[in-house]
Amino acid sequence: MRILLFLPMISGLKLCVQCKHFMANENPNFGTCALFKDIHDYTLVTGKVEVDYHYCYEARLSSRMCGEKGKLYEPKDTRVK
Repeated sequence: MRILLFLPMISGLKLCVQCKHFMANENPNFGTCALFKDIHDYTLVTGKVEVDYHYCYEARLSSRMCGEKGKLYEPKDTRVK
């Protein structure tokens, strides 16, 4: 017998995919967070500033970032404009 759990229904659960800072990737498990980034100097090839965003799972594992409790979580605005 298979039991399906729908974790978003659990009150207070803060999922990265439901956060306004979540940046989707082809695979949601490898989504990144707009809050946590490393900004590098511009490249001498293109002149553009390079930005590397941290994966959401890294942010949720680190208490210096969002941590397990999702302390910087903000729900997406789902209202119709």
